[in-house]
Amino acid sequence: MEEMETYGVPANAPAIRIPTLQDTQLDPMQFAQSTCFPAGHLVTKNAGWRQVRPVIDPAACTACLQCYLYCPDGTIRKTHADPVDSTQAAVFVDLDFCKGCGICKRVCKFDAIKMVPESEVD
Repeated sequence: MEEMETYGVPANAPAIRIPTLQDTQLDPMQFAQSTCFPAGHLVTKNAGWRQVRPVIDPAACTACLQCYLYCPDGTIRKTHADPVDSTQAAVFVDLDFCKGCGICKRVCKFDAIKMVPESEVD
């Protein structure tokens, strides 16, 4: 009997290992073999080492979402802001995980984000 091909792959081809999402801890041996881990690296709350924090001015925020896209830790989240209510910004910062790097402020072309020292925030 002739060997059948499945989706263009010969039956005698070596097995292809397709990585799957890992739910376990980041074991270095596992990580070396797969890049399929859930997004986000910070899993514990900020321990108080952040010196400055981003504060969003809702009146200046245009919902361009550049801060959301560029945040390296995914701590900026979209909100379901009411377009009529100008007291709520289209994004908010999860301060439990924000490290205070200031990238969000640098990419905001509308100057809607200020970096405020932790000592000045209540």
